Amino acid sequence: TLDWTAPELLRQGGSAASASSDVYALTMTLWEIATFSVELPSRQLAMPAAAHSAEQLEQGENGAHSAEGEAAAPSAREQILAGWRPSFDGTGMPVQLLHNVELGWGGTPADRPSAEELCTAVDAYVVGREGGGFSTAGRS
Repeated sequence: TLDWTAPELLRQGGSAASASSDVYALTMTLWEIATFSVELPSRQLAMPAAAHSAEQLEQGENGAHSAEGEAAAPSAREQILAGWRPSFDGTGMPVQLLHNVELGWGGTPADRPSAEELCTAVDAYVVGREGGGFSTAGRS
């Protein structure tokens, strides 16, 4: 469903499916588990940290407007494509997991860790070893 669909799949369809799009879905699931969320992630989207003009976010990717001429609220699909992700506010998610989930939500496949890196980081957190993160060096 939309809530676990990587942005590239929303743009290009199933032909863009990859291990990286699976990492996106997995980190969405990790967010649900770590936050004990019972709501769909798309109902808890927060504005991205990256700068977007208010007009772009209000109009969505197609510049949609309501019948009254006001900017229509962007759909969940448009918000995801604009970089919105579920909020961590008030979730109590451990910082170590939060960081790994955020990296897994990268806007492009190149921005995300591999599944192996993600599993290693989560495993390190779960068993309480030092580290528990992965490097973003070399990612563009």
